[in-house]
Amino acid sequence: MSVLDSRVRDVLRVKIREGLFDHPYRPLKDPDSVVLNVQHVATSRQASRESLVLLKNSGNFLPLDATKVKTIALSGPNADNRYYAPWAATVPATFLGHGAEGS
Repeated sequence: MSVLDSRVRDVLRVKIREGLFDHPYRPLKDPDSVVLNVQHVATSRQASRESLVLLKNSGNFLPLDATKVKTIALSGPNADNRYYAPWAATVPATFLGHGAEGS
């Protein structure tokens, strides 16, 4: 509970500093200058470049053949989190359990 209290305190501190309790609905004069400014777009592009994962399709392994591949192992901290990537919910999946705890 102390972590939650700390996070709420941080949010409230910023809201007080920004005056959002006195004037919660401040219109932006030009929202695109805030959201789509050059610096934000550059930062977004850099984050996108740094998060890409490239696969080498040696031996024409991809796309996977559903008649040959019956199971796929998922690993990592969100492997069993069905809500981590809700956009992927169109793929039917069955959670089989952890291969090794803590991995």
